[in-house]
Amino acid sequence: MHQNSGGIELFLHPAMHDKFHLCNATIFFCAQVRTMMLGEARVRDLKIYPPGSLDGRPVRKFKEIGDAYSSDCSSDMHKTMYHIMYGIFRNKKGWAQELEDLYMKEKKWEYLEQEEGLKGVKGFVEMHITEQYNELTKGIRKRCMSTHAQFVRQNY
Repeated sequence: MHQNSGGIELFLHPAMHDKFHLCNATIFFCAQVRTMMLGEARVRDLKIYPPGSLDGRPVRKFKEIGDAYSSDCSSDMHKTMYHIMYGIFRNKKGWAQELEDLYMKEKKWEYLEQEEGLKGVKGFVEMHITEQYNELTKGIRKRCMSTHAQFVRQNY
């Protein structure tokens, strides 16, 4: 049994309590979120500009998203970074629920019991996905603070 932040008890498959499975879930969720962000960075042709160079090269790795922002602090780059970090997830409602469904189906997990009237309440797995997303964006935000002394936000 697991109690979510709202104090609602959820009955979970016993395997969901296993640290090994939770670690695998974390790796899976991080990889999915990174793939989404990196895919959007590529669609938006995000580039890294070496110091003193006007010729940039396309971002190839997730870590390079922060590097690209540190090499270009323009208003356009700020808007691009906002979209990569937040916009794609806000525009795709239910993305965390979709990942939860995919992962639980792949692992043959299910919630053992769902109480009446709980429609719309986040499940344990979806909450874990959201935590991983927040950790990944936090890393990029820290990089932004160290290079530009400002956060990535919508109203720039």
